[in-house]
Amino acid sequence: MSTVLLIIAITLIGPIIGSYIGVSRKFSQNQVFGMLSFAAGIMVFVSVLELIPDSIARSSRLFSLFGITIGCTLMFILNQLLPHYHHADHLIKNKKEMRTTAIFVFLGLLIHNLPEGMAIGIGSLSDFRLSIMVALAIAIHDIPESVCVSAPYYFATKKKWKSFAVALSSSATTIVGFLLTYFLFRNLQPLTLGIITSATAGVMMYISVFELLPSAFDNGLARNKIIANFIAGALFVAVLHGLAA
Repeated sequence: MSTVLLIIAITLIGPIIGSYIGVSRKFSQNQVFGMLSFAAGIMVFVSVLELIPDSIARSSRLFSLFGITIGCTLMFILNQLLPHYHHADHLIKNKKEMRTTAIFVFLGLLIHNLPEGMAIGIGSLSDFRLSIMVALAIAIHDIPESVCVSAPYYFATKKKWKSFAVALSSSATTIVGFLLTYFLFRNLQPLTLGIITSATAGVMMYISVFELLPSAFDNGLARNKIIANFIAGALFVAVLHGLAA
């Protein structure tokens, strides 16, 4: 149980920081998108070094590829159907629509965060170290998402703590996804678990390649800084992977 509580605590760090930043407006765009590119490096290399090899070992290369395709397709569909942003500046230009926009982004995140929580849970089924890395990457990734809820809601209502609470509560489905996976998927057949593990890799790689890195490139962060932060995230995973080998 202590392991579960620690992972939940790490998962909540990002939404707490992002929710606070949104109501205080004390943040640097370069810092936000630097964190996104760092999280992208973690997610990609966790997928390549940990999740995909584990999936192949449990099933096969073909089933692993099938799972990756499922994960990427799921995130593509969610992003087409639901509002999903990584920076709040473009959300706060029209004050009349701020509160409505924040609510729709909040609802989108509730659904979008469920597979992210499941990714953390899948990591925990392999080993504790992997679940910590996945939880950390998801937490960093959730910082700007929480800003995109708390900032427009606060500017529309002028209620700081309510805005903070609304934004933070969007992480509830992350916790639900983690707990469901952690407690319900432990006794799955190796083939099924292998497909789910590679689907998790697909989710994380999609988030990295089609959300985090484009957000960093499109919002003015210098290309060399994006690459440096991405490599730093990759090296972080590589070091932990080497230490555990």
